[in-house]
Amino acid sequence: MCLDRFAEVFATAGPAVLVYDIRGLDDSEPAPGQPRHEIDPWV
Repeated sequence: MCLDRFAEVFATAGPAVLVYDIRGLDDSEPAPGQPRHEIDPWV
């Protein structure tokens, strides 16, 4: 999803920016033994 690009644009415009990347999606690594690109419904 390239959220880092959006965060950079908004941050340079002035407002505070928080980018949250769910573990296993986009740039973050999944927990050992867990599949990528799947969201745990219990989280």
